[in-house]
Amino acid sequence: MFSIVYLPIEIKHRELPSRLLMAHYLLHAGYAVVIGNQWSLSANHENLAEGLFLFKSMNAVQARSMATARKAGHVIVASDEGALGAVDEEGFLREVTNLAAENCDLFLSQSPTHADIVERKFPGLRGRVHVVGNPRLELFLPELRHVLSDPRTQALRPYLLFVTNYGTINSLWAGERDPMEIAQLSGAFDGPERESKMRNFSAALAWERTNYQALLDVAKWTARHVKGLNIIVLPDPGERPYHWEHAMAGLPNVTVVSRSDPHPWIANAALVVHTGSAAVVEAVLLDTPVLNLLPQDHPCRGLLVTHLNPTVRTAPDAIAAIYAFFTSRSGPIPEFRGKAESALHKYMPATRDKTAAAFANIMIKELSARGAVPAPAGGHPIPPRGSYKRCHRSDADTDNFTTDKSEITAWLGLIAGISGAAPGFTVSELDESVYLIAPTP
Repeated sequence: MFSIVYLPIEIKHRELPSRLLMAHYLLHAGYAVVIGNQWSLSANHENLAEGLFLFKSMNAVQARSMATARKAGHVIVASDEGALGAVDEEGFLREVTNLAAENCDLFLSQSPTHADIVERKFPGLRGRVHVVGNPRLELFLPELRHVLSDPRTQALRPYLLFVTNYGTINSLWAGERDPMEIAQLSGAFDGPERESKMRNFSAALAWERTNYQALLDVAKWTARHVKGLNIIVLPDPGERPYHWEHAMAGLPNVTVVSRSDPHPWIANAALVVHTGSAAVVEAVLLDTPVLNLLPQDHPCRGLLVTHLNPTVRTAPDAIAAIYAFFTSRSGPIPEFRGKAESALHKYMPATRDKTAAAFANIMIKELSARGAVPAPAGGHPIPPRGSYKRCHRSDADTDNFTTDKSEITAWLGLIAGISGAAPGFTVSELDESVYLIAPTP
């Protein structure tokens, strides 16, 4: 077993910053990192030196890759970043499959409740679940926040930010195809209780469509009637941004921001409006005012967001709350400020911790237990097992994640500058948007 960690990435602006923060800690400890597009890494499990793979979720797509990676001799560690907004069993288990649990050496949960639910559902993981938190949240600690910057936010302030979360009905990958068909092809209904899973998906689909229409109504009203504020629409990374460009076309002072890290936009917003998006967790940590427009509760699971910010049920009620907030700093939005901290402590106790560092430390410990040792003083020779196969990706996957050597080097330099400790490293390309980062003396 070699001292190397593989960090596959699907969506750049959701995953790359936290993965490079982990890489910073790993490099300090003398461990190499391969970071890059998940499709290329998945096609090369047998060609890569035996190390540790970190998977971001336990869904059907990730589970198949976990199985082939483990068969190739790699250690498998997984988390579930999609559970950021979950509070109950249905929410925590909705993206966890049996195949993933069977091929997982360690699971990193976001809370004790999350850990308990996973261990009860999958007894084979008992004793191999660690409560760590969500690695993205370390970036919101005061000392790291300004890593997440975007000069466009300053040019457009003050602005009202609409955060969307309609990745099912406006899927980047599915296009105009039937969401039910896409879910079936992805394995969402596999296994027992197929009919129940399909009913739940259909109900969640209807819930998402209702939320979409309510948010669109409020966004259009504010664009037409609120003066002195820009209107920013921030689509989920899994959505088609051009859908929103078309929906908001012709309205004044509207900007649709695509393929952008959401955090600087949230941090600099005068107000964030959403419909049950997990982005509210980040808004609360960044101390940004938030309003949740939720016409009805989710049909299948509870949502953390309802505990973190005021919730209104109709577009007129949302408009009234926005008007009160901006004209007199009154109404449900300012009245709720300060109430979210107790909910965060209950459901996500590690939100104020160095979660990316904790991920790195657990991975180092697991590799060390299997005989891996940090790089010697002379460098980090890690022999491949075969010739690395370069992978052709679809346009959608390329659009979701593309990076280069200069961006990775710049990110690591920025993180090192803030932490006050800069590990030496080299960056070499394995494939398009796949890089080996090796520590140097």
